[in-house]
Amino acid sequence: MPDPEGPTSQQPAVPPESMHSLRPRPGLDRLGLLQAIGGLLIALIALFSSYDHISFFAGRTIPLQQQWGISFIIASVATVLIDAQLATRARD
Repeated sequence: MPDPEGPTSQQPAVPPESMHSLRPRPGLDRLGLLQAIGGLLIALIALFSSYDHISFFAGRTIPLQQQWGISFIIASVATVLIDAQLATRARD
């Protein structure tokens, strides 16, 4: 009696996967790391120079309480790191 699950029911052979298609590796690529370091350096410059106001190009400044300035710097660093991670995954 022929096998009801003969050769027609077998799944096709899967081509070997490349190293890039397995699982995205954690971390940042070279450009993402450069972006994260640049954002961190800018945040440190802002922290140690003047974090009690926001300056605009037209010479206008908005005064902030110092605690708010630090919060904005921390939020900007977090945004830069998240953006660097997303850009790394998009390039992968």
